Amino acid sequence: MAEKETEGEAKLQINLDREGVLFRYPHDIHFVFANRKRADGILFVSGGEDAWDLCIVELKKTVKPKEWKKIKEQWHGAWLHALALSGVLEAPLSGKITFMAACREDRIAENSPNPVLLKRGGPDLEAYEEWQKGQALLRELGRVAFKKIGLDEEGMGTVNWAKEELL
Repeated sequence: MAEKETEGEAKLQINLDREGVLFRYPHDIHFVFANRKRADGILFVSGGEDAWDLCIVELKKTVKPKEWKKIKEQWHGAWLHALALSGVLEAPLSGKITFMAACREDRIAENSPNPVLLKRGGPDLEAYEEWQKGQALLRELGRVAFKKIGLDEEGMGTVNWAKEELL
């Protein structure tokens, strides 16, 4: 899977131990959902028993609190698309979803919030806490676990994903 934006060009190779189908389409194609944002990749992975596990991946050059909010919206939008694809293709979902955020630079973890923000709360603190815990609050889904994937300086990364590693 690849992100083609010049600023944040990235490639993530996901090695699966079973069959998978990747859905990627241009971001300027709009569907009927209220949330028109979506992640870079929606991966249906054979979960056995005629059901599919999901892996929703967003690629970024840098993740800061502002981008974190965007990533969560993109994950939510991709989940809506996955539900629609599942229905149209008659490919039932298992309910197992893995969310991934792949980036070169992690500016959330390296810049902990100002101590004043810790007392007041706010979006920077929320982003910091979610990023550190590996748990994000998504609309309609509630609290979900996610994996952070580091990309090298050229924006390249690899993930080996086996069935038992599902979140």
